[in-house]
Amino acid sequence: MIRAKSSWLVRIILGVAALLTISVAAATPTFLEYIEVDQGSITLADLVSPSFTPPPEWKAQVVTTAPRPGETGTVTAAQIKLRLRQVGIDPDVAELEIPSRIVLKARGQEVDSATVKTEFQRQLLETLNHPVTQFEIELVGWPDRLTVPPGNVALVVTEEPNRLRESLFRSYASFGYQIQVDGIEYTSGRARVRIAAKTEVPVLLRDLQRHQVVTKEDLVLKEVSLTQIRPGTFTTYAEVVGYRTTRLIRSGLPLDRSALEVPPVVPYNGRVRLIAEYNGVYVETPGKALMDGGLGEIIKVENIATRQIVSAQVVGPNEVQALL
Repeated sequence: MIRAKSSWLVRIILGVAALLTISVAAATPTFLEYIEVDQGSITLADLVSPSFTPPPEWKAQVVTTAPRPGETGTVTAAQIKLRLRQVGIDPDVAELEIPSRIVLKARGQEVDSATVKTEFQRQLLETLNHPVTQFEIELVGWPDRLTVPPGNVALVVTEEPNRLRESLFRSYASFGYQIQVDGIEYTSGRARVRIAAKTEVPVLLRDLQRHQVVTKEDLVLKEVSLTQIRPGTFTTYAEVVGYRTTRLIRSGLPLDRSALEVPPVVPYNGRVRLIAEYNGVYVETPGKALMDGGLGEIIKVENIATRQIVSAQVVGPNEVQALL
């Protein structure tokens, strides 16, 4: 009986000793030598093994900041000891095992330049808002790979749309951008790109002199560089056919609004019906327009019968009413 009781007593003592050993081990912080971290501040609590429950003041004691995504940094033993003293612990008295340095590896993900190019190209094309047969960009000075924090990555062009659109009609452009991770701005800057873009525009098959009306037979679609396009350049037949040239227009060149005008209702030197009405008396006689005239405009007209020149208002095609 005595021997049996002694055996049980030994087991109890050994069990208690084991529990005390576990308790002491759990209460003693173990500083890690390698840690993967996210962006932000690194505290004393981040540097110890998860099996140790750090006091609240450790979580508030900042030791350093995380390196950039994908990069490494170090925390020295001297830094750790300084922070321990600031929370009221003398590391020499506590006999803590602190490595000479702790390596911090910042988590990250890579975004390659092909992905950046595709996304920038899509947004630039939307901003351009112009029919094109080709639109390619080449990133200038952009790294092959860019490391950013883990999460959902978005590239956002932030340049003012009208200013950006104007620059896209040139062979080179720069614009502001943001890289966002999970909807939060991570970094921003300016991107530079070379642009190779083409579009189709109607051009003349032959030279047209001033005041000639453009017909569909005068036109053909031609692929040209976007750098040849200016604000007001016509892009469809419908915008051109039926309009009159304002000057000599050479074949093969894009047409813009300075080159064409709406044909006058009454052309210069054209024969017109000259109408006069006075006190219910209505008179009509042939006349000759001495100037072009649009609907509602006042022009000079010569009465062919009397050779008298009068002012008349254009009221319809080749029809004017004398102002009495």
